Amino acid sequence: MTMLTHWMEIKNPFHLKNYFMKFAPFFYLKNIHLLCAISLLFSFADTNIYAQSKKQNAADTALFFDSHFHLTNYVQEGISIQKFLSIMGTTTGRSTLFGIPLQQQWSYSNTGDFAPTYYLASDAPLYYYSFTDAYIAMTYRSLSANDQKRFDPMITGFNPADMYAADHIRRVLLLFPGVFSGIGEFSIHKEFVSSKIAGEVASLTNPALDRIFDFCAESGLLSILHNDIDMPFPKSGQDPYLIKQIVELFRRHKNTKIIWAHCGLGRIVRPVEEQISFLDKFLSDPTLSHVCFDISWSEVAKYIVRTPETIKATATLINKYPDRFLFGTDEVAPPDAEKYQAVYRSYQPLLAQLSAEAKYKLLKGNYTRLFDAARVSVRAWEKAHQNDSTVTVPVSTISSGTGD
Repeated sequence: MTMLTHWMEIKNPFHLKNYFMKFAPFFYLKNIHLLCAISLLFSFADTNIYAQSKKQNAADTALFFDSHFHLTNYVQEGISIQKFLSIMGTTTGRSTLFGIPLQQQWSYSNTGDFAPTYYLASDAPLYYYSFTDAYIAMTYRSLSANDQKRFDPMITGFNPADMYAADHIRRVLLLFPGVFSGIGEFSIHKEFVSSKIAGEVASLTNPALDRIFDFCAESGLLSILHNDIDMPFPKSGQDPYLIKQIVELFRRHKNTKIIWAHCGLGRIVRPVEEQISFLDKFLSDPTLSHVCFDISWSEVAKYIVRTPETIKATATLINKYPDRFLFGTDEVAPPDAEKYQAVYRSYQPLLAQLSAEAKYKLLKGNYTRLFDAARVSVRAWEKAHQNDSTVTVPVSTISSGTGD
């Protein structure tokens, strides 16, 4: 088959473009006129991708896909998956599915007979709760094949300050093949939470986090990371060192697909000075092109829709970088559809100022692209490692007391 006849059989414009770029020098030497015609074709191909995506999803009447949803709360209680399906109805087409990796301790000496269900309701510590991964996996497996297609379960039950965290993630994949699409939401620096967790405090510079992201790159797992963009109540002129550390982390892991949750904002962690300028610079940096942002959480929405100026500035940014933002609710075991859809409703002023392309990608398109790619990559990794043992024995060292 000649290169020309091979080219004519390629249907996908993305594949066509990649194929042409590979063999462009050969075309140029012998087919200069054809080269000009194909170059013109590419100018239309890229602009048609959005239209093709819309056409392929014409039957999809959902308002949004949810990139950030917790089925259970801080005491590992929540709603059933069947109730969540009912809440989703036809409004939510697809959703991530994860619990919360932390358990709030009920300390009788602290709260007495009052049983806290939220981390702000007690001074007692939080601790990592790994069983959440098994619970999410079994919940997902209880669904029909058609209903499973609507969910992307995520692994969260690991301690990111533990060098064994990556081993836990690997073990979960091998124990529950065909289930998970990514990891997270997991937190490094989070207002009020980080200081409550028992044990070593997580850090952006801890090599345990590097091991986690290295494994995500190997397996194709998508990562949802919560890390505040700044410390709560920073003093005037204080160096926003978290920004420097997280950018360095992202650059060390260019092969890991990452969603930075909430654009780095929190309940009291407000946008840093010149937040839009920072995000614009971040998004234009080719060394950070593997990182996207979600605008989940009602606390984030309050910053974005606060004034006509903040709405316009955010809409301009999303319109400029339509491939880099995802919608999410960040709801935790909502009791009904009204509560679940509240964040979506609050964003109506923002959505009204987005282009048709940016709105579609924010609400559904970018979710589909990222999570579908993760599904393919992770399933391929699982197949290649299906005969691996789920129990790995660390290499003996003198420091572990088992070496020579």
